Amino acid sequence: MSHLDYIRTVEDAFKKLGINPNDAKAPIQGAWIFKRGSATIRVMLNSTPTSEGEQKTLAMMAHISEMPRRKQRQFFRRLLEMNSSFITERFEIFDNEIYLTASRYLEGLDSDEVVDMMKEISETADFVDDRIKKEFADAFGPPQPKSKK
Repeated sequence: MSHLDYIRTVEDAFKKLGINPNDAKAPIQGAWIFKRGSATIRVMLNSTPTSEGEQKTLAMMAHISEMPRRKQRQFFRRLLEMNSSFITERFEIFDNEIYLTASRYLEGLDSDEVVDMMKEISETADFVDDRIKKEFADAFGPPQPKSKK
């Protein structure tokens, strides 16, 4: 399939979710942004280097939170623990922000699978962003002043 065929595949997935793909288009061809629940999802067609050369991929990312200023060790441990419960998603750090991501090679991809990926990442992101922010509420924001003894 050509790049344009994969664009059509992703756009068909948006239509199946009741989202106008033109409303979700990003300024770059082969990229979209949409909101579902509390999650903002970026969808991108990419080329990814592999040991066998460049592979075309579909990638999705949902912003979860900023980097915590305190309790980083506990925070990252919790993310790794949560990673083990996901099937297709994983946490990543990009530009000092935490994202939930999912990706897949384009070969054999159909619009139903794209719909499943969009649903899964948006539902998972919607669940974990609230959970993380609640569990680590005191880890975000400016550093607290040290108490005087």
